[in-house]
Amino acid sequence: MRSNHESLPVGERVFGYLPSPTHLVVRPTASRAPAFVDASSHRQSLPPVYNQYTRVANDRATAKTRKTGRCSSGRSSWTAFLLDDFLADNGFFGARTVVLSSASSKTAFGLAFLLRQRGSCRVVGLTSPANRAFVEGLDAYDQVVTYDRVPSLPADVPTVFVDMAGQHARRERHPPSLPATA
Repeated sequence: MRSNHESLPVGERVFGYLPSPTHLVVRPTASRAPAFVDASSHRQSLPPVYNQYTRVANDRATAKTRKTGRCSSGRSSWTAFLLDDFLADNGFFGARTVVLSSASSKTAFGLAFLLRQRGSCRVVGLTSPANRAFVEGLDAYDQVVTYDRVPSLPADVPTVFVDMAGQHARRERHPPSLPATA
């Protein structure tokens, strides 16, 4: 690991939406203890929350999380809440079913829980075969379907598709009853 930024020493631990690759290159700006914003040009089209990082060593809430061993899911919870509110404010776009990709993600199952509490729509979770048992065990979805079984979903039921995975190729394989975005 290396750092060329005076306020972020080598070994600094950060909390935020981290991509899954083995390396993260950021251009810190708007640094306010205990946080900073990544100003890398290739990430500017993302929603702002994806570019905000909290420095673990300087944040009391994150330090408490480290001591207790509990994972903080604050951002995931807020994202799920905002998506639930957006869908409800828009009458679920007339849908009777909401399909969530990456059903095993914290944001997806948080949203599934909120949607089921409303009782307005049937909630379907999409996941990989490897994650199916875990997702079913969450008891957050009315139905769990693996990605290869998406064509088995009824095409005549108005459906909103919430893409947590952001995998464009997979989205394009969905039947016409599942819109590309919500």
